[in-house]
Amino acid sequence: MHVQIGQLRQIVPDTLAYCWELLCADTALAGSRLEVENIPASIRCRACGRTTELGDLPVFACGGCTGINVELLSGEEFLVTALDLAEGANS
Repeated sequence: MHVQIGQLRQIVPDTLAYCWELLCADTALAGSRLEVENIPASIRCRACGRTTELGDLPVFACGGCTGINVELLSGEEFLVTALDLAEGANS
């Protein structure tokens, strides 16, 4: 399973992967993998139009003019983007 997780989601990717393993243990999905793509948070300034990627400490201010009239472009994602299935050996 492939998922995208935005920086602003309160989800720890390693913990999610661990929980996936626990959930799938002793099921037909045992041994399956969860692949996580981390999506950085970014904003666009409504005043000057500049796009800024937020760092580890998200500050919602333009990296150019320091304005705070911004819109969030990315960082809130939590999406399943693909599910790869294979026919089992016992089919």
